[in-house]
Amino acid sequence: MLNGKELRTFRTRRGLTIPNVAEYGGLAVSTISDVETGKLNVTEYNHRCIVDGINKAFFAKVNGTLKQTQKPKAHTKSIKGGGGK
Repeated sequence: MLNGKELRTFRTRRGLTIPNVAEYGGLAVSTISDVETGKLNVTEYNHRCIVDGINKAFFAKVNGTLKQTQKPKAHTKSIKGGGGK
């Protein structure tokens, strides 16, 4: 079983993003990120989901059918200036 660092290398060498793998592997982006950075231990289940996600996403990329994942929009709050009374 690959460790988090090896999983990241396996993914990046195929030109895939974490959201690509999450889309095809069925795990949350945060879970994959935490596994790759060592914040979360690799379990048999998440290892299988990540590897399946990488393989499926890479196959889709090669065939030109990779789903385009969008980055989440940053939540910004408008700060209106105003004087006190």
